[in-house]
Amino acid sequence: MISKLAGAGLMAILAGGAAASTVLETSAGDTLATAQWLPTGTTAVEGEMSVDSDVDMYRIDWAGGAFSASVADTDIDPQLFMFDSAGFGVAANDDGGPSFSALLSFVSLGVGTYYLAVTDYGSDPVSPGGFIFPDAPNAQYGPTGPGGGQALSGWDAGGDTGDYRLELFDTYIAPAAVPLPSSALLMLPALTGLGALRARKRRQAR
Repeated sequence: MISKLAGAGLMAILAGGAAASTVLETSAGDTLATAQWLPTGTTAVEGEMSVDSDVDMYRIDWAGGAFSASVADTDIDPQLFMFDSAGFGVAANDDGGPSFSALLSFVSLGVGTYYLAVTDYGSDPVSPGGFIFPDAPNAQYGPTGPGGGQALSGWDAGGDTGDYRLELFDTYIAPAAVPLPSSALLMLPALTGLGALRARKRRQAR
């Protein structure tokens, strides 16, 4: 009985350590270098456009497969832009989700590092050649603007302030081997000792 209870307790600890979570936007800048990294298991981000023309960028390390993200429950008119590891545009969306929310969806997104940018309507990414994405609401579109062949260099000013919620669907950062939380590591010697004590008592009772 002790071994079963110990095993169940350990599994609960492991499950808690790998649980999905909502994180707060704390350091999301408007460049690749200042993007806020999202840890494994992130399912949502609570963010804020704290000043006019604010842009919040997030780094995700994707292990491949279906991927989608949306911005909902928001005080702003959101847009979503995705870039690859070098800052080249991948896809964008404005008003593609319910109630004018932004939605990006991929049947299969390749392995790599990507950057998601959340902006209010009017803040659009530019390269030295001009706007990276066209103005095409209600649909997901690629980097077919006049500056679409070059990497992100800045943002066109626009947009208001307000709160937003960035939601990540499917499996964000495909699960790898999950290290034991420190609390579980501390319990292992105790669990092992309890099991050994129980086994020794059974032998002595025979």
